[in-house]
Amino acid sequence: MRSRLHVNSPLANIGRASNLFSALETIVDEGTCREIVAALLGCWPEPVLAVSKRIAVTKPALDSYLAGTQSLNSDAQRHLMEVLGLQCDDSRVNDDGGQPVTSTAHYVLIAGNAKERVLVVYNFLRKCGHMESSVELLPASLAPGHRWRYLLMIRYAEVPSLICFPRIGKAASLLESGKLTNFRGQYFVDPLFYASVEVLRASVEQRPGRVLRAMHEFYKRWDREVLNIATTVAHADEFVKGTG
Repeated sequence: MRSRLHVNSPLANIGRASNLFSALETIVDEGTCREIVAALLGCWPEPVLAVSKRIAVTKPALDSYLAGTQSLNSDAQRHLMEVLGLQCDDSRVNDDGGQPVTSTAHYVLIAGNAKERVLVVYNFLRKCGHMESSVELLPASLAPGHRWRYLLMIRYAEVPSLICFPRIGKAASLLESGKLTNFRGQYFVDPLFYASVEVLRASVEQRPGRVLRAMHEFYKRWDREVLNIATTVAHADEFVKGTG
C-alpha cells in the first residue's frame, strides 16, 4: 500500500499566483505525489538545493524524500507543492483513500537528461487537462536555434506550457520517439514569436522563481499567435478524423 500524508487542502484563490490552504485536512497519496515532484524537479530551472531552501529543509532531507527513503513533514510537503504549482485533486480518491495530485499551473520547464521523468511530466500535464495537443516550434524561413528545441503544450484559448529541450540532450529524442501522446510534430511560427520563446526560456533560467508566472506574462503578449496555433492544429486534427 502506498503511504499517505496529511496536508491542508488547497483552495483556488482568483487573482493570486499561489494557492491558499484551508483548515480541512486531506490525505495525499504520497507515492504518486513523490513521483510527480521528482519528475518536475528533474525539469525545474532551479537546482534542488535552491528548492530545499525555499521549503526550509536540508538538501539531504529533500533528496531522501525523492528517493523514497524518508517523508517530509506536512508543512514542508505543503510548501513544496505550492512551489511546484501542485494541489490535491479533490475530484478523485484512490483505492486506499489517498488523493492524487493535480495542477492548474502553466510551466516553462527545462528538460533534463532523464527521458522517463520528462515523459512523466508530459503525461501528468496532459492528464491534468493542460493540453489537447503539442507541437515543436520552428521559425519559418530561418534555421532554428542550435542549442534548444521547444515543445509547446496547447489547449484551445488557454495559457500553454512549454518544455525546452537541450538539442544535444538525451531527452530530445522523445520528439522523434512517438512516445508523446497527441504530439503533432513540427509547427512553423513567425521568427519574432520564436525569438520571444527563446527569450522566455532564458529569462526563466536567469530568474527561476518566475517559472509559474512567466508563461502567463508571455501569453498576454502572444495570445493571438498561440490561439492561431491551437486553432490550426485542431482543424488539422478534424480533417484527419474526417478522412480517416
